[in-house]
Amino acid sequence: MSLKKRMFRSNMMILFAALCSLMLIILGVLILFEDSLERQLHSITQSQVDPNAWQVSQLIEETDPEAAEEFVKHAENLGYQTALFQNGRVVGGYDGEHMKDLAEVFQSNEYQSGQTEVFTFQKATIIGKYFTDENIYLAAVHFPEEDGSIVSLNASFYIFVGAVFLAGIAAIAVLLFLASFFTRRMNRVVMEPLEQLVEGAERIKSGNLKENIKYQGEAEFEHVCETFNEMQHTILEDQRQREKTEKARTDMITGISHDLRTPLTSIRGYIKGVLDGVADTGERKKRYLETAYESTEEMNHLLQKLFDFSRMESGQMPFHMIKADLAEYAASYVRKKK
Repeated sequence: MSLKKRMFRSNMMILFAALCSLMLIILGVLILFEDSLERQLHSITQSQVDPNAWQVSQLIEETDPEAAEEFVKHAENLGYQTALFQNGRVVGGYDGEHMKDLAEVFQSNEYQSGQTEVFTFQKATIIGKYFTDENIYLAAVHFPEEDGSIVSLNASFYIFVGAVFLAGIAAIAVLLFLASFFTRRMNRVVMEPLEQLVEGAERIKSGNLKENIKYQGEAEFEHVCETFNEMQHTILEDQRQREKTEKARTDMITGISHDLRTPLTSIRGYIKGVLDGVADTGERKKRYLETAYESTEEMNHLLQKLFDFSRMESGQMPFHMIKADLAEYAASYVRKKK
């Protein structure tokens, strides 16, 4: 996998994991405190007493349980259901499921004070009074219709959770898009100089050492590209120096070969003269052989120069530096040439 793809994938995975974790934490907190939130919402609705409760409490205060028909009629006109409770049971009046649930509540001693009480219980407004002599509890209960603020309590919570979930998904999508944009841009910033460096290496491989890398951008990558160009210039200079050295070596070998040809020709000529009888006297033969010997000495001198040059190239020739008079050295050289 390329570096570009690896960088893009790793950045996306890190961001996606972080956003998903944050979203799960938020949803977990909401679900964890769901019951507490519902209780608070229920307590808000329970605190809403029906507007007709005061009027009903006045009626129940003046009512006798044995003649409660008039009270029942007025209470029903005001939207209240009435019932008589005794020993945890409904013994008269409306006996629906909600009333049966309230029957157990009125068994408690706190509702047997004999005073008219107004309170809310499970969203219902209750006006009740305990009659001690009859051991009976008369209650008028207003059950609100399941509309607006009551029905929507649980629904609103789940709508809120759903909205948070959708908003989280939308936020993740937007952040991933932005991260993708900036990651691609960062990839271009990183990959552009790397691609130019690769192209420069390919040029060097093919023998092109004259074209430099032209990059302007991040200071770190500019320094790398400048260092690469300096390396390329160093290689080019070394190449040129090797070419010069090779040319000088070739010229030197050519010159030594030409210089060797002259004494070699002289030696062949004098030896052939001796063999052909041109040197017919002992003195002439001696002169021919001495001349041939001198030519071999000259050849030996030239070969020694070639050997010394080979040693210099291989680094095996030590140098002993001494001080010398340049004028004296030049004069000595001229004398030798003469």
